[in-house]
Amino acid sequence: MPLTVNKRLRLTLAAALVVAMGSGVTGAAIAAPVNPNVITRSGSTLMLHGHAYRFTGVNAYELGTYWSVNAGCGQQLSDVQLDAFFAGLRPDSVVRFWAFQAQGVNKATHKIDFTGLDRVFRAAERHGQRLLPVLGNQDGSCDDGHWRDAAWYSGAYTKKFNDDRRGLNVLPYSSWVSSVVTRYRSSPALGMWEPLNEPEAANCAAGFLGNACYAHKICPATAATTLRLFFNSVGAQIKRLDPTHLIASGVIGGSQCGINQGDFSTVHGSSYLDVATYHDYGNDAVAVPGDAWTGMLVRLDQARALSKPLITEEVGIVSASDSASGCTSRDARAALLTDKLTAQLSAGSRGFLVWNLTPQSTAGCTYDLDATDPMMSVLRTAPV
Repeated sequence: MPLTVNKRLRLTLAAALVVAMGSGVTGAAIAAPVNPNVITRSGSTLMLHGHAYRFTGVNAYELGTYWSVNAGCGQQLSDVQLDAFFAGLRPDSVVRFWAFQAQGVNKATHKIDFTGLDRVFRAAERHGQRLLPVLGNQDGSCDDGHWRDAAWYSGAYTKKFNDDRRGLNVLPYSSWVSSVVTRYRSSPALGMWEPLNEPEAANCAAGFLGNACYAHKICPATAATTLRLFFNSVGAQIKRLDPTHLIASGVIGGSQCGINQGDFSTVHGSSYLDVATYHDYGNDAVAVPGDAWTGMLVRLDQARALSKPLITEEVGIVSASDSASGCTSRDARAALLTDKLTAQLSAGSRGFLVWNLTPQSTAGCTYDLDATDPMMSVLRTAPV
């Protein structure tokens, strides 16, 4: 009778143990075999199915919205739309979405309820796609409304906040991280984790909360060290629960507080961060954007020096689905995004995620894409 996978694995580990014991090494550690069906990295190269891996995909922050259960964030996709969306991507695409605590709390009972997030994971599993769940937000929007300042990164993430008065954070952020990681670490749809969207360790001027803090920020001199220590701590927490999957930083990659110029290397030098990130906006006609201090080519060089991959995690160009004046047409936007995709992957980025999928297009000028957008076809067919 042929050996099962589990039997073969046990025999392989047993043989390795014999070798370790026979070598006279006391307490030798035996590394678990790499699962070829999980995204891993070899230096600055992502790996999947035993080969170098580059991906295309989209941001779809609203996927966890499920109005009958949670407070939602953005539009809700029906079950049919959710299946059609994942089915329409090339296999092993990556989809980044919000998995904040507010999407995992029942708005009626104020108890943890994973129904909305479970729905996303099950749909992605059915269609062979990969998810990049983001576990919190810098400005607290769609979550607890609390701006993540230096004190929060230095340890206040172990406390609960309710700045938006919705009462949807029933656990401290640190406990939410443990809950989500434990629940989804074995899902074949899990691509990699991201602790926070667009983190920066800036303080907010007195009298301002949440999103309003962006215009009233104060950057402490210790911001880079503060971010590095945060990723060391939360990264270690995630790796203890799930040593298999990678962790992405989620940073914008520009001159934000804590990652400006060389601070980008300081933060990404954390041994618990596996993947560097870059967000590309406001450079519609520039395929590989940025200056000599914080540009994408600089960030690619910094990531390579750390022997870590970098992904273009958000890229957006404003367009219109209707005849709104002053907007790029959807066809013209698809051409510009295609130029970016080709140039950035050629420059060394290991992934390209467009912002942002919505169930249906809205009037006027937006970053939105819907299922009929010509860029969706490009993401399915562009050579990677």
